[in-house]
Amino acid sequence: MKHEICDRLIKLAPEGGGSGFGSETKPLAPDKCRKEASVYPALLLREPKTEEYLRKFIKTAKEVGAEGIHLDIANGTFKNDNGEIIEKTDLEQTLLVLSIAKSFGLKTGAHLMVACPEEYIDVLITYMVDSLCFHLEAIEKRKEMKLEEWEKEEMIKQIQKRGVKAGIAINPSTTALQFPHRIVNAVDFILLMAVIPGKQGSGFIDPSEKIKWFKHHWPNKEIRIDGAMNRENSALVRKAGADVIISGSFYGRSKNPEKTIKELKGEE
Repeated sequence: MKHEICDRLIKLAPEGGGSGFGSETKPLAPDKCRKEASVYPALLLREPKTEEYLRKFIKTAKEVGAEGIHLDIANGTFKNDNGEIIEKTDLEQTLLVLSIAKSFGLKTGAHLMVACPEEYIDVLITYMVDSLCFHLEAIEKRKEMKLEEWEKEEMIKQIQKRGVKAGIAINPSTTALQFPHRIVNAVDFILLMAVIPGKQGSGFIDPSEKIKWFKHHWPNKEIRIDGAMNRENSALVRKAGADVIISGSFYGRSKNPEKTIKELKGEE
């Protein structure tokens, strides 16, 4: 499916405020951390799926209590922490999922594993995505079309101006201190990867300390966790303060999706 590339960014003045990165911090006490969370089942559309399959997946997610659907989007330009290219996903099917989810009243979140996220903003918003996030790591590795920090912030503001939540995704190898203060201030949410991107079903890399760090500085900033989210691991990140649990393999392979959603939310 063809889509137009965003060829310019709307210039907006940067905003300041918030907590500095350099100050000493203390971890949040467990009893002050969130114990329950919202759940977004994830779809990684590398292989073609029938519309019937997608409708059933989304309908079931709605019926068993999921708050939204998470979509991973890749175009073969994003390298994970191991230097491996993330396999391309089907954009046309992704847009179909957005339409179906909207018809069922489910929120949608798009995780852009691409080097040029600005190429996807228009088409995703046109198909009424509710939130989208991208990797600063991928932008910084671009050989061409480098973006200054203020330009990255403007891209975030452009998304928000159109009524969509904007976020940044952070790889396991990237520390919280590596992210610019003004960018974290600007976004609506932070997606912390708990596995190496593109390795669905791979080993868990505990993001609990990152969650606590961000929640200490930005208590109201929404934190989403993606990767290896099963009953045990979701309990760890909820205790640390995670707001949204994204589950791919654990939910997708479950024979009892209602029970699985409750486990991920901390209701069982």
